[in-house]
Amino acid sequence: MQYKLTLLNLNCYLSAEDDGDEIYLKHQGERIWPATTRYYHINSGTVPVNLEVPITKGDSYTIELWEFDVLSANDHLGNLTIIADAHGHYTNEFTKTGKDRSKYALEWEIS
Repeated sequence: MQYKLTLLNLNCYLSAEDDGDEIYLKHQGERIWPATTRYYHINSGTVPVNLEVPITKGDSYTIELWEFDVLSANDHLGNLTIIADAHGHYTNEFTKTGKDRSKYALEWEIS
């Protein structure tokens, strides 16, 4: 059965860097958001993602949160795995991968 996964909003509760983060999302090594720029600068608050992805019932979809750096390697801030098992609206925090202080969550829905 085919579902639609919609990534709605990215919530930044605490940025990794004092002057804010330059964030982007990846799936399976490919950048998926933002579509028209290298990153989105955020200090805190909510930014709309509005990305729709077809997904089959029971499949999983892992999203990686990255912070862009000019002079060093980009920082992997966390992962979020979504399993398409029930219709609804959800919010989940990214599981941290490093020792930074960031705290992000993603609002998403399955329809």
